[in-house]
Amino acid sequence: MKNLKKIIQEEVRKIQEREYEAPPELIDTLKNKLKMDPLVRFVDKFKAANTIPPSYRVFLLNGETFDVYYESFSLLIKIGAKEYFVDDLDERNYAIKHINRLLQE
Repeated sequence: MKNLKKIIQEEVRKIQEREYEAPPELIDTLKNKLKMDPLVRFVDKFKAANTIPPSYRVFLLNGETFDVYYESFSLLIKIGAKEYFVDDLDERNYAIKHINRLLQE
C-alpha cells in the first residue's frame, strides 16, 4: 500500500510539473496576467501558427481554443472575432471573462 501511495504521489507531481513547449513570455502571460495558474487545470497544449505576426493557438482542456499574437507593443488575445490587448487593463479583464466563458462551454 505504501508503494502504491508513493507511485500515485510521483505521478501527481509529474502532472503538476508538466512542461509546455511555448515561449516563457506566453506561459507567464497566461499564468500571471490571465490568471490561468496552474496551467494544467486549463490548457491541454499549444500549437505554433505560421502567421504574421507570429502566434500560438491555445487548446483548452474542454476542446475550445483561442489565439495569442505577438504584437510590437503587447500580446494580443484573439477569441473568435474579438481581440484583446494584454497590456491594457480593461481589455485584459474582458479577455479573462471571455476565456472563462470558453472554459464553461
